[in-house]
Amino acid sequence: MNPTRPRGDDPVVLQAADWLVKLHAGEMDEAGHRALHAWRAQAPEHERAWQAADELARTFGRVPTGLGVPTLESARRLRRRVLLRSTVLL
Repeated sequence: MNPTRPRGDDPVVLQAADWLVKLHAGEMDEAGHRALHAWRAQAPEHERAWQAADELARTFGRVPTGLGVPTLESARRLRRRVLLRSTVLL
């Protein structure tokens, strides 16, 4: 594991994810942008978590919709099959 990258179960990472969702959902006004900026400046780990979340969002943004949606649907169907098989085995 890279020690400079935040972990997904870290509360700060979850906060960064919440900020990212609000930003991309168009729910942030000027006061929200100021609050995000203040949160990022509050601690170095906040800024690291924000940078990691933003990088992930940019990466997902580069996946073509025609590829991303079918891939996610395929993963969902596979997960259902695995759960069904596990249930049957139990």
